[in-house]
Amino acid sequence: MGSRIANGIATLGSEASIRPAKVENTNTDVRADEGLTDPDLEEFEREEMLHQQLAEFQVWAERARLSRQEKQVYELDMSTNYDTKAIAHELDIDPGQVRVVRHKYTAKIQKASGL
Repeated sequence: MGSRIANGIATLGSEASIRPAKVENTNTDVRADEGLTDPDLEEFEREEMLHQQLAEFQVWAERARLSRQEKQVYELDMSTNYDTKAIAHELDIDPGQVRVVRHKYTAKIQKASGL
């Protein structure tokens, strides 16, 4: 997907210097006046934003100084999509305890983030 976008941009760039009118009439570029965008570009931008947010969240998690159990629940939350029963089974604790630990680590990360 990314290489297709890069190739498209390179092609448009080279055609713009030779045939500017062709570049103006293409449907693959962003055209603010018509509200049209390339779906692949939108998907790439969405994924890039999510990667940046995840990296920022991981920095906050490190700053939060989580306990061993909070780290375990946090990591399992990330890999199980917050499946409380699966985490409780994995750690051999009560599902209610998972929710308590999740609440604690969430509060610590929120405080570390300054939000």
